[in-house]
Amino acid sequence: MVRRWMIVFAVLLFAFIAVVINDAVKPYEMVQAADVRIHKETIVIDAGHGGSDPGKVAIDGSLEKDINLKIAGKLRRELMERGYDVIMTREADRLTQETGSKQADMRERVRMVNHSDAQLLVSIHQNSFTDAGVCGPQVFYHEASKEAKALAEVMQEQLNETLNIAKPRVCKADHSYYLLKNTTITAVIVECGFLSNETEAGKLNDDAYQKQLAACLADAIEKYEQESTSQRECGQDGNIVDENKSGRDL
Repeated sequence: MVRRWMIVFAVLLFAFIAVVINDAVKPYEMVQAADVRIHKETIVIDAGHGGSDPGKVAIDGSLEKDINLKIAGKLRRELMERGYDVIMTREADRLTQETGSKQADMRERVRMVNHSDAQLLVSIHQNSFTDAGVCGPQVFYHEASKEAKALAEVMQEQLNETLNIAKPRVCKADHSYYLLKNTTITAVIVECGFLSNETEAGKLNDDAYQKQLAACLADAIEKYEQESTSQRECGQDGNIVDENKSGRDL
């Protein structure tokens, strides 16, 4: 009889210990799973020009370098709130190499990007043209990068739709832009609008419109990341592929 009760007690004790351990492990597993879900990539945001290089001068006298920095700052906040790590090439009104030349500044921006652990580069700029009627944002990418083209297409579509562009532009391939040509990660240049157009210059200087632009670009990045992840996990025919064999075309 005593032996039977000892066996029953041992079984109950084992079951109790198993329940305690399981309850202790579950929260840890849930935290680990949550960490995996919220982990996102690192993005470099490049605010074009700065310091002694004003960039384009708007029809109202405002400077491209200032608008670039404001939009870049708002984009950084948007992305950080969504769980991304962000690296800025500049955070003040200066060149990255203020005592050097424009060429030295561009080389430093490229160095910063290529020595980062980032996966994407978004360079913020403003456009200008002799015809003051021309307007609308446009995204540029290097012609040799399939990934950059995919990102540019998503961004261009998001900008056209969200900002209700009357005459939507299409993203454009390029082979000569120094930043696109010399960086080793997926990179795009976003010309947010035309400073030579009076109406658009006014919008680009408006805080609310800058926030809308930043949110739009962040939405596009998230959409691109989702599509990119899906394509890495599944082939075009829907078959599962080895993620380690589906690296990006940079």
